[in-house]
Amino acid sequence: MGLKTYHAYSQRADENAIRQYCEWVNKSFELSKLRDIQFEANGSEKEQAKVHENYETRQRKLLTETASALGMENWEFSQLANTAHWDFHCRAYENGWNVITTEQALAATRSDAKAASDSLTAFYLKNLNDSTSYFFDPSRYSTAHCHWDNFDGKRFVGCQLRSFSGSSRWDVFLVARSNDGKLLIAPVSGKARQHLTRSGKSEKLDSIARNRTHVEAYGEPRSHLAEYADLIDVGELQAVFDN
Repeated sequence: MGLKTYHAYSQRADENAIRQYCEWVNKSFELSKLRDIQFEANGSEKEQAKVHENYETRQRKLLTETASALGMENWEFSQLANTAHWDFHCRAYENGWNVITTEQALAATRSDAKAASDSLTAFYLKNLNDSTSYFFDPSRYSTAHCHWDNFDGKRFVGCQLRSFSGSSRWDVFLVARSNDGKLLIAPVSGKARQHLTRSGKSEKLDSIARNRTHVEAYGEPRSHLAEYADLIDVGELQAVFDN
C-alpha cells in the first residue's frame, strides 16, 4: 500500500476510522458548497482569490484534525481511504446497507449463490407482475430469469427480464454472507442499483425503492443489499453473463 506506519494500516477495516472519514467527506463537501456560494457573490478575481485561500485553509485544518484524531498524517489518512475504498463504506452507511469485504466475497459458497439466485428471481418476478417501475413493465416483458456464475474466485448472480421479442441487459450482483449469517447481494453492473432503488411511477413506489435495504418475495430467502468494498472488472464480468 505504500504506507509507512503500521498504525495507519491497522485501521484499514476499523469502523470508527471509516465513519470518521465519512464524516470528514460530508463536512468537506459542505465547505465546498459554501465556497462556491461565496464565489458567486464575489465577482472580482481578487475577492475570489481570498475566498479560495480561506476555504483551502479551512479544508486543510479539517483534514488535519480528522487525521490527527486517528493518529495519522494527512497523507496516510488520504492514501488509506483511497486504497481501502472507504467511499464504498460511506455509501453503504448512507443507504443503511451492509458492506461486503473481499474476504467475505471469496468465502461465498455455491449454496449462497443458489439462495441469492432464488431470492432475486422471486423479487424480479413479483416486481414485474406488480409493474412497480418503468423497468418492471409487463407490457414489454413476460418473465424474469436469474442464474449464478463464478468470476475471479467470487459468486455472482445475473438477472434479466425476458419476452419472446427480446430481453433486458443483465443486472449483476455479488453474493456473500455477513459475519452474522445474513445473505448479502451487492449490485455491481448493468443498471442493477437503479432497478432496485428507483421507480418513477408514483411517490409511494419511489419512497419504497429509495429506502429498500433488502429484497424478498414469494417465500424465497431474504437478501440484504450491500456495497462491495473493492473493485471489479465490470466489463469482463458482464461478458460472463452475455456469453
